[in-house]
Amino acid sequence: FQNTIEMRLQDLLYKCIIGLLANLDLEKIWKITTTMYRDLKYVQKKEKVAFNMFVALYKL
Repeated sequence: FQNTIEMRLQDLLYKCIIGLLANLDLEKIWKITTTMYRDLKYVQKKEKVAFNMFVALYKL
């Protein structure tokens, strides 16, 4: 189960990066990432912190 979460987090990060490289609307990226993140209910605390930092950087 943990591997599935890690794979989904990795996929999420790739989608964020690809979206930014494709110069998508930041608001659209934010909506996609928050929706996907809500699906990851059992993410470890350190992963949540890292993810939140990642998202915060792209909201700047």
